[in-house]
Amino acid sequence: MTSVSFGSRLWEARTIITRSPRLALFGKASLQLLSWMLRLNPVQRHSRRLREARYLNVGCGRKPRPGFINLDYTWQPGVDLLWDLNWRLPFPENALRGLYTEHCIEHLPLEAVTGHVLSEFYRVLEPGGRLRLIVPDGGLYLKLYCESHVNPATIFPSMDSRGLVTPMMHVNQCFRDHGHLYAYDFNTLRHFLLFAGFPEVERRSFMQGDDPVLLLDSPERAAESLYIEAVK
Repeated sequence: MTSVSFGSRLWEARTIITRSPRLALFGKASLQLLSWMLRLNPVQRHSRRLREARYLNVGCGRKPRPGFINLDYTWQPGVDLLWDLNWRLPFPENALRGLYTEHCIEHLPLEAVTGHVLSEFYRVLEPGGRLRLIVPDGGLYLKLYCESHVNPATIFPSMDSRGLVTPMMHVNQCFRDHGHLYAYDFNTLRHFLLFAGFPEVERRSFMQGDDPVLLLDSPERAAESLYIEAVK
């Protein structure tokens, strides 16, 4: 008989509540309150797990990874560190060997990413440490948008294309939907990463990289994603 963790049971209860039309708002508010309380809990900042961490998964969402400290803003099962990326990361300088983040920073304001987040990623990595950063590829969507004027049969790589009739609808899904606040291409991210201090920034592809531990890429996002690795 397989045991079910308390966190998983709590998440199942939350899911049942949010699926109810009458209780959905209550469930959402409860999750937000719980996440806020956990983010402010000082105990999590001093745990042995954080002290011994070598790899960090930023914005893990529903995909926590074994062997990583899994960080997210909102609680769900598997999240080790409830954190606001506007804060200083709770790791000393040069503490981590690798940092992975997939489809996360596009949800943050540009001023937060360029003024704080990328420099924090640089700070906590050890010399030679590697950042694997994955975002929706804004350049790809614009390229396909231009091609669609020549070839109306152009196919966009949207994960959810329901109701998307025109090429501009696909572009807006990449740029604006799902809470996206900024769209990136390789040159733009390379510019910001160099500014944050990373001397080496390279474009990679799905499941291609120099640290196999960081190859956690989601197959369903491969067609629309931009893969970048930066080394401290």
